[in-house]
Amino acid sequence: WEAPHLFRGADFSGMTADDGEEASATGFQKALMNGALIIASDDGAVPESVTFYNGSNPDEANGFNVPYAESDGIRKPTADGLLRAFRDFSDVYRQSPKFAAMVRNALRQSPRVSVDRMAQDTLGYLAEVQLKLDRKREALLEGQQQAEKVLSGLTLSRESAAAILGQLKGY
Repeated sequence: WEAPHLFRGADFSGMTADDGEEASATGFQKALMNGALIIASDDGAVPESVTFYNGSNPDEANGFNVPYAESDGIRKPTADGLLRAFRDFSDVYRQSPKFAAMVRNALRQSPRVSVDRMAQDTLGYLAEVQLKLDRKREALLEGQQQAEKVLSGLTLSRESAAAILGQLKGY
């Protein structure tokens, strides 16, 4: 609940992840909705919402790329790339017309970030989870009822009942 207050004053938001490991972070989307520029790796939902600055596209860009490099079979954001992104951000920040253009580009992403849709998707997911839980409870109750019917017709000696219980303790 603090995110709206934090992002209101942010000039940039950072999001780096190993290649293919970010599902779809929403923090950077909240930042865009508040006019913050993005410093990120090209992963998750970033390609859908962020156009990276290349030195000559301030009228299109709203972020800065932190490129990947291979390390132990995993593509990871590079430290040099992060430093370069910070430097590029700093250069743009000091040039008011470029910075203002990029902030406008960030704000243009707001209609693409639908809080209502996200809420509806979440409610749909929770309804599916609840339905699965209800089905499991029904199946468990049905199994208990069937077991009670079977067991009510049996007559067991104490010794047999104790032996069965002893075997069940191992499960």
